[in-house]
Amino acid sequence: MSQTITRPTLLAYNTVERVLRGDFFHTVDRDTLVTDLSSFPKSWDVNGIGTTNWYRRNGETMISGNAGEPGIMWSDPEGDQPMEVIDLFHEAPSDSGGDLISPSIHDQEGDVTFPFLAVAVGDPDSVAIFEKKSCDDVHAWLWRLFNNENIGLAGLELSGTFTNVEYSTAFYLPLEGIDLSAGYKANGSLKTATRENGIWKMGGVFAANVTLQRMLSVEGLPAHLHGYETSTRVGGHIIRMEAENIKVKIWPLKDLIMKIRNLDY
Repeated sequence: MSQTITRPTLLAYNTVERVLRGDFFHTVDRDTLVTDLSSFPKSWDVNGIGTTNWYRRNGETMISGNAGEPGIMWSDPEGDQPMEVIDLFHEAPSDSGGDLISPSIHDQEGDVTFPFLAVAVGDPDSVAIFEKKSCDDVHAWLWRLFNNENIGLAGLELSGTFTNVEYSTAFYLPLEGIDLSAGYKANGSLKTATRENGIWKMGGVFAANVTLQRMLSVEGLPAHLHGYETSTRVGGHIIRMEAENIKVKIWPLKDLIMKIRNLDY
């Protein structure tokens, strides 16, 4: 039996930087994620982000729940309703989106695997909660908040009424790589949309350190957030947003465990 991990930890499987360069061959599956989370106290909270290895249908994943019962939500770029979010533990992707195939010959056709995941596992007793009204740039406010609280690495969860939410979903991450240095606007790779008003649930990770940003996000973007509007269940990667009211829960993290699987191929 493995020893229980009792320090708040970020589990990272591969990196954003490697995936953007076309690394879809070192993946992690759901069973491995569940097994790794079982090393933590079951009641500990999890929040995370990632993408799938489904070729031309990558989408955006959102990890939530707790270590004993994690959930994996997925924004489908090609389903019945584009960018609709489904529960990958309990729902199957729509057949209308096309075949579910992977670039890696080691993945079983149709099975979901992840070329990148970042999952924060936080102690519920250490959570800090902040609220704010009328915020015209939530990402900038989060950066100031983390700086004031002297928190360099954390998992976070946001909820509330958000306006002018600009979000995206990856529908084609090419094997030759993609350049997002200018932001999440890559033509031919990402679908983008904007919702004027709605109640959203979001989660993800925050990293102040530039080196960690390259692993978990894009340099200059410390908060990597995925989420969905709760009534319509559409969403994805959150590019920018305003808020009428916002509640954020923050779980400071002490350790990083990096895993890049199957480096023998």
